[in-house]
Amino acid sequence: MARGDRREEIFRDERDRWKFLGYLAEGAERYRVKVHCYVLMENHFHLVATTPEGNLSKWMHQLKTAYTVYFNRRHQVVGHLFPDDSANQCPRRRNFESFKESNKS
Repeated sequence: MARGDRREEIFRDERDRWKFLGYLAEGAERYRVKVHCYVLMENHFHLVATTPEGNLSKWMHQLKTAYTVYFNRRHQVVGHLFPDDSANQCPRRRNFESFKESNKS
């Protein structure tokens, strides 16, 4: 999960959401990340993703940086869109395995 800085909106409209999804797809391909599911809310997003490369934090950094640059230019604002807490955003594999087991149909 990544929440907007000071819980502010990170998606103001559908155009923002589609742009974010474009960056998500581009980065997933570049970093060989498999996105299992996502949820986009007004002030945050949730992702479940895995990679054999062990590079989720690099991918998340690229995703959040690219989207922040887009968002700030489009909405004529400056500064951080996300707080600097990326180290807490990537759960370990055992947590994902537990998630998969609890969500089997």
